[in-house]
Amino acid sequence: CGLAEGEYISLGWFERDDLALCVDYLRSLGRISKIAIWGRSMGAFTALLHADRDPSIAGLVLDSPFTSLSLLAEELARGYAKVPAWMVRAVLTLVRSIIQAKADFDIEELKAFDHVSCSFSPALFVAATGDDFILPHHAQELHEAYQGEKELHMVPGDHNSARPEACRRKAALFLCRTFHDSRLDHLLEKHGSGLYDIFSGAVPKTQPVREGAEMDGGEDGAAVCQQMQVFPSLRRMILIRQRRCRRPFVASTAIRLLQEQSEAGFFIRLEPAVDADRLQGLPHMLVLTVSCSALIVSRVCDDALETMAAGAGIPVRETQSLVVGMDRVGRLHLQLGCEANLEVDVGATFREEVSLWLMLLSGQTTFGTLTVEDGEATLRENLGDIVLRSRHLGDGSATASL
Repeated sequence: CGLAEGEYISLGWFERDDLALCVDYLRSLGRISKIAIWGRSMGAFTALLHADRDPSIAGLVLDSPFTSLSLLAEELARGYAKVPAWMVRAVLTLVRSIIQAKADFDIEELKAFDHVSCSFSPALFVAATGDDFILPHHAQELHEAYQGEKELHMVPGDHNSARPEACRRKAALFLCRTFHDSRLDHLLEKHGSGLYDIFSGAVPKTQPVREGAEMDGGEDGAAVCQQMQVFPSLRRMILIRQRRCRRPFVASTAIRLLQEQSEAGFFIRLEPAVDADRLQGLPHMLVLTVSCSALIVSRVCDDALETMAAGAGIPVRETQSLVVGMDRVGRLHLQLGCEANLEVDVGATFREEVSLWLMLLSGQTTFGTLTVEDGEATLRENLGDIVLRSRHLGDGSATASL
């Protein structure tokens, strides 16, 4: 491929040796400390053939690999030429002998399964749901059999589609984590906390303005909105009416969705404790979303939104109260109208300081007055003695009406 020498393309067999030479050359420069491999289609297959020979590879991104050449050939023949399987196998037997004679390799040895069981570098497998050339089951089966740390990411599109920006960013963040570099780890920590954009190298102080929105979210809100651009569902997010308080706190407003597609609610940022070594895995940013279909509590991880709890939404143009509270040990209570509380255990590895905004995601929404009160007396008044007793005594998951 490219400027590589040789008369034949071996679909990974000899290309893995080319890859090994490239890796050896980079290491010989003395300026490269960690090496990762990002391959697609035959490139992903080649990376798998090489990975078990070089356990020092920091990480792998494997986009649309195939399990074996023989299976891929059978599937392509059946799918495109409508040739029966027995005929494909007969032709492959003939082709195998010709290739062995001319190119000096055996196509039956092009099997990724023989390598994934001995590969331990962290690997991100990617497959397109509409790929009819290398079907998604190849990546799924290789992911399942892989012995090292692994992730699987499915994307829309086909074999040749440009991968979505969210996929490319996910892969970049995955490889950054596999390098285990102290400077990168620090940047990843800041990226996850919304204090730095690892892709742009800065946090711009401006954000898009939606017509008619009340932009008083402050510079912090603008920075958070910019950071959330990595998540497709939050790209149009606007934060308004920023409040700072201390746990325990209760915040309340009235909410009215004006359109079927309207989504709005609260956005909460928690501050890491001084003695917290890492933020990874900690839900220090919470997205509390109200729509016509659901009330959802999500947490922002490094490269994904994770749903923590869900309840019923509200009808369009019906005004209901929205109340959120959090105690000192990190239990969050969320109530919409007269529905039962949603409860989420956020954890106690955070300072008492909390930043909170009203959040607009899509469509048109009206909010009432935002009231935020902190202090134990406020919690007792709004959440009841049952919640306070469970907070101090640590028993059960008792709830109380707001």
